[in-house]
Amino acid sequence: MSGSPTGHSFAYDRRAVRVRFGAGALADLRAELEGGGWRRAFVVTTPGSSARLESALGRLGEILAGVYNRAEQHVPAVTVAEASAALAAAGADCCVALCGGSAIGLGKALARASGLPLAAVPTTYS
Repeated sequence: MSGSPTGHSFAYDRRAVRVRFGAGALADLRAELEGGGWRRAFVVTTPGSSARLESALGRLGEILAGVYNRAEQHVPAVTVAEASAALAAAGADCCVALCGGSAIGLGKALARASGLPLAAVPTTYS
């Protein structure tokens, strides 16, 4: 790029984004992941949510590589480090953040640190 009036130039690339919305969409999570070419999903959630999400996790079947259920508010660095180690040990090819802001925030931090794609599934509204 040349000829910019400020002398600065840049390029901007975006990763592909897919939004799925609607009642019952969580039931299709496995199909959505497999449609993206992902076969080993690492799920992050919060301590109080993992029991509620048991059926959703069960639907993932053999593509569920691991679960980290200790996401915390404000995404402490120690939590990111602990979850990153668990993600690496799981050999996952994608990260799935299930529930509210704490899980989604941790999922974003893991995706950024690992370079893996993130499927964010916000299931709460506060």
